[in-house]
Amino acid sequence: MLNSADAVNTSLDMGIYSPISVGDLVWFDDNANGIQDPGEEGVPGVRATLYTTSTNAPVPDPNNPGLPLRATTDANGRYLFADLPA
Repeated sequence: MLNSADAVNTSLDMGIYSPISVGDLVWFDDNANGIQDPGEEGVPGVRATLYTTSTNAPVPDPNNPGLPLRATTDANGRYLFADLPA
């Protein structure tokens, strides 16, 4: 946003909120090459915990105070942390 002196002001909160999602796939890497190759299936029932990059601490679960934010892989090995604050 520009002010009257045409200076950029990045400290204003315009109320725009754009949540993000983080997710992927857990699979059994038969040949340990770090790439999901054909035939390497997803692993169901794996619990993933989301951590911050700045402090390496678990992200707190907003619905369960005192617990970390977790997701469990589905039948195909997929997990998703949805609607996270940017």
